[in-house]
Amino acid sequence: VRVENWPEDALPAAREFQPDLIMLDVMMPRLFGGDVASQLRADPALKDTPIVFLSAAVRKERVTEHDGVIHGFPFLAKPASLEDVVAFIERHLAK
Repeated sequence: VRVENWPEDALPAAREFQPDLIMLDVMMPRLFGGDVASQLRADPALKDTPIVFLSAAVRKERVTEHDGVIHGFPFLAKPASLEDVVAFIERHLAK
């Protein structure tokens, strides 16, 4: 596991770390999470890495209404239990 707190560090960190899955928040300082996801998708080495949004910016009801996918990305609404997060990660790593 690797944590980056600044969105502008996400792309270089992901290039170096080569994660199996990337979890992003929507609301981040200086850059929107969707913009970070676009940068990651545009990188040939990272374009197939699953990206999951874990965010309080979206209500659980909205996530449910959209079958857990918003703007083409899996979403998990905060607050989420550890069990929910682990199950969500396992489900998306399986793909």
